[in-house]
Amino acid sequence: MSKGGVFPNMGNAANGANVSLQDFQSSIPTGTAIPTSPWMADETISSNGSWCFVNPMTYKSAATVINELDQINAAGGIMLLNVSPEKDGTIPQEQIDILNAVGKHLGAPGTF
Repeated sequence: MSKGGVFPNMGNAANGANVSLQDFQSSIPTGTAIPTSPWMADETISSNGSWCFVNPMTYKSAATVINELDQINAAGGIMLLNVSPEKDGTIPQEQIDILNAVGKHLGAPGTF
């Protein structure tokens, strides 16, 4: 049974109260390192760890992003997924395809 609300380990209230949130950048805690308080993992869609668009841009596979999301969710965390728009603000089709695959995995209707 899972709790609803903004954070998996808290109640349903999203009333703007101060919340302490542990943040793991490009790492997913495991075992005894998994916090009991709210936490999130910051992940990037790029396979080289870039947090912005670079040329050439390389990407994690949709399966890798989905696996990371499932690991984080199973451990009670939330995922912040960074996408890397081009300098004109457009999101490359490769990233859109990955986002659509993640959405399909989550059961979201429609596509980007």
